[in-house]
Amino acid sequence: MTRRLHTQDNLVVTYVKKCKEDIYDTEQESELRCVGSDVPSPEPVECAKLELQRGPTAIHWNCITGTQPPTQINPYNNKSPEGTQCSPTASCADPPLLKSIICGSKEGDAGTSVGVWKDDAANEVEVEDVICNCPILKVKASEATCTDSSDLTADEAGMYELTEPRTCIILCDGIFVSTLTCEFNANKETTWVSTYADGPPEELEAGCTLSCDSNVCTPPPPLSTTPVPP
Repeated sequence: MTRRLHTQDNLVVTYVKKCKEDIYDTEQESELRCVGSDVPSPEPVECAKLELQRGPTAIHWNCITGTQPPTQINPYNNKSPEGTQCSPTASCADPPLLKSIICGSKEGDAGTSVGVWKDDAANEVEVEDVICNCPILKVKASEATCTDSSDLTADEAGMYELTEPRTCIILCDGIFVSTLTCEFNANKETTWVSTYADGPPEELEAGCTLSCDSNVCTPPPPLSTTPVPP
C-alpha cells in the first residue's frame, strides 16, 4: 500500500492505493508510475444553505451562479457552488445590510478547500436574512391595539413609538378607523401604511404622529436654525 499527498490545481488530494508489483529504480520513479486514474477528484466547493426568515419586512437573497450563462438558483433549498453571487431583495437602513455576497473558498482541514460566504471586500461573513425595521411612527396608546405589544411602553404623552414591523388597529371612540402595517413600498424601502375603512391604503410619512384628535399623520416640526443665545 502506498500513501502520498499530491497537489493538483492548488487542491491537496489524499489517496491510498495498491501500487503495481513492478520494482522501479528509485522511490520517485515508483511514485510517479503508481499514480493512476484512480486518484479521487476533488470535491466541488459549495457554500452552506441559507435559512429563510419570514415576515412583511424580511429581506431575502437572489442568487445566480458564476457559470456562463449565469443560472438563477435557490440558496435556501440547495448549497451554492463557488462563484455564486447574491444580492438582497430590498434595501434597509436599520439594521445595516450587506450590498452583495459571493460564494468563495478557504483552506480547510488536510489542505482541502471549503466554501465560505464573502462580502464585496472578500471578507468572510455570516449570511442571514434580515428583518428590516420601520421608520418611527407614534400612535396614541389608548387608541391602538397592536400585535406583539408586550414590549411596547407608552411615553409621558401616552404615545407608543413604533419601529418594529407589526400590525396595529386604530379605534376612535370604539369605532374602527384604520389598520397600520409596516411593509415595503415601490422603492423597496420600509414604510408605514394606513388602510382606512372608507378609503384606499395610504403611505404615511416617516417620523409622524397619529392620533384621533388630529386624524392626520403629520411629520414633526423641523429643528430650529435660530442660534441659541449664550
